[in-house]
Amino acid sequence: MTAPIEEASTTLRADATHRGGGGTRLAKFLGVDRSSALPVLGSGLVVSMAILVPVVSYPSLVFSGPLQEYSGIGVGLGLISAVILTLALVIGGSMPGTVGVGQSEPAIVLAVVATAMAAELQASGNQGRLLPTVVTTIAIASLAVGAIFFLLGRLRLGNMIRFVPYPVVVGFIGGMGWLLIGGAVRVVTGLSLSPAHAAALIEPAMLLHWLPALLAGGGLWILQQRRPWALNVPLTALGIVGCFWAVVLATGFSQSELAADGWMLAPVPPLGEWLPTHRIAMAREVDWRVLLNHWPQMLTLITVSLMGVLMQASVIEIAARSDVDLNRELRALGIGNALGSLAGGMAGYHSLSTSLLSIRIGRPTRATGLIVAAVILIILCFGGDAIASLPKLLIGGLLFYVGLDVLISALLNVHLRRSWPEYAVGMLVFVVVAFVGLLEGLAVGVGAGLVLFVINYSQVDVVRHESSAVEHHSNVVRSARARLMLDELGNRVMILELQGLHLLRDQQPVAQSNPGAAERRAAAALYPA
Repeated sequence: MTAPIEEASTTLRADATHRGGGGTRLAKFLGVDRSSALPVLGSGLVVSMAILVPVVSYPSLVFSGPLQEYSGIGVGLGLISAVILTLALVIGGSMPGTVGVGQSEPAIVLAVVATAMAAELQASGNQGRLLPTVVTTIAIASLAVGAIFFLLGRLRLGNMIRFVPYPVVVGFIGGMGWLLIGGAVRVVTGLSLSPAHAAALIEPAMLLHWLPALLAGGGLWILQQRRPWALNVPLTALGIVGCFWAVVLATGFSQSELAADGWMLAPVPPLGEWLPTHRIAMAREVDWRVLLNHWPQMLTLITVSLMGVLMQASVIEIAARSDVDLNRELRALGIGNALGSLAGGMAGYHSLSTSLLSIRIGRPTRATGLIVAAVILIILCFGGDAIASLPKLLIGGLLFYVGLDVLISALLNVHLRRSWPEYAVGMLVFVVVAFVGLLEGLAVGVGAGLVLFVINYSQVDVVRHESSAVEHHSNVVRSARARLMLDELGNRVMILELQGLHLLRDQQPVAQSNPGAAERRAAAALYPA
């Protein structure tokens, strides 16, 4: 009897040890233990509050103007994207503490596409197909971005995207800043920032919509320049909402009147409407002809997403003082974007501001991202109606702040101004992106970058070193008479050491010699840690 009892107790102890080992491994993976559980929970809740800013703001770029009545759907897409992308980074990312959202760069492209689609469908009398067409376009864009991200990461080609010329990166980001400002105007007024709408935008009724948002965004930018603090943005967001509702209560307007006048966001649809079955049913109403007409913009969206993930990962790498495995990040984000597309999620990657906040307020852990995903999922399930209490003034103010920050940082870029030809290329790209188009800006940037490289390279002397046979002797042992003759006639022999790109790399710190250096300089200059 004793032997079976001892054997059973040994088995139970082994099972307990095995189970405890699994729990220990999970806790180690998440970076949390009993002593750090409470601080990690606190930091996760703070980051959750901060991440709501881009989650709500960036989708509103797309769902503005003709789509402003569906702004609640846009916020829902932002919430879905944040949950899935953050979980993908928690599980597969190389940097603990980072979180992901549907980003501004692809959102800007989608906003341009949505505006063009609205005009085309209105002209053909099929305006009722606008929402299904735009939502399906967003899902296809997320799937395409996810596939490219995963493919580059799987083939370990992630570092190839570091070879984008530095002036092109800065100019393109500056153009994005201007488009963000235009998007802020469109969110709060429904009108685009263009000469055609200039007269309408200065009318008193419209001034009340966009001028307070501009003042709030500009004030936040000045505050961040004078007294930078990680919580300035979320606290300012709370202040904007509080001041707005204080004015509403003082004037006696009802929420329904405010919504009818275009001041409020729409409520987020219930969670059940984000299932893939609903996306499939909506696909029947898509105008595929209009959608396929905009495939060049999808290429632009993929390109700006690749540039965006490089910039975000580079500055997070600088702030965390640790190397990032860009291929691993691309694989994780590729899977996240592909899964998010099933629910119609927006293309995205690391959220810079909230990831930096996670790093600054404590030791970054994967548990932080898990808490953030859980909080956003709770909001998506139970807080959809509360989104309708958020004013568009909040979204406009935050977009004005981001746009001003990016635009001014690009125009005053210190590293770029050290070389006026490179600065001229950057500003050329900025002007084309801001006032002509994204595709044209990419084409001009690549062409100007190549011309600048050819000019700079042509100014370098092909001769690295010139000498004669007096200085350079062969390794052959010669007689005294032969050596004397070589010394007398050696000046008649010219020896030229030539240099090519592989030698120039050792002499000049050009961007091509260190693929990551230029982008890290751009990241540090545009997004100071």
